[in-house]
Amino acid sequence: SSSRQIVASASQSRSRRASSRTRCRKMGVIETADYVAQYFLANPVLIMLVFYIVYRQWQNSRPWPDVGGRITSVHTLEEWQALCAKKGPMIVDFYATWCPPCKAAAPIYARMSEEEAFAKCTFAKVNVDEVRAVASSENVSAMPTFGFFEDGKRSTQVVGFSEAKIRQMLNSKLKLNTVNDNPPKELQKVD
Repeated sequence: SSSRQIVASASQSRSRRASSRTRCRKMGVIETADYVAQYFLANPVLIMLVFYIVYRQWQNSRPWPDVGGRITSVHTLEEWQALCAKKGPMIVDFYATWCPPCKAAAPIYARMSEEEAFAKCTFAKVNVDEVRAVASSENVSAMPTFGFFEDGKRSTQVVGFSEAKIRQMLNSKLKLNTVNDNPPKELQKVD
């Protein structure tokens, strides 16, 4: 008796699925679109999730801007150590390829590297996802971070992208167009 009920229940379930498929095949394009629209209206969180995933895929598919400039790219810890061993001033852009402000900063940073006023300063870029050891050793936790180094030691940094603050930092550290030697208040000291 109970096995007959289970078989009957399974049979009814199969016939409901079959009739549902048949009904879907018979529905026209308009009815299908209406059904999908009603489903999404009943599930707004799902719609937001789908749009977010599509947006992130689109954003990640955009190429990293090839901007040129007089910039040294660091790809390994050894390259970083060799760069820090050099004497003289250096500014480093700690960036990530998934970071929109980093993409916006790239062409401006490249143009700054070509300016005559900053010719005695080495410009470098470090992808924090590619060279995690460098990001970790320099305590970089936000992107972009622009660090100013003197003889391999970081003395000042600007967190976030602000061309004015970066120029102010460079002018202050390279002693260009400054009336006093006090660093700007917006710059963060690094011990």
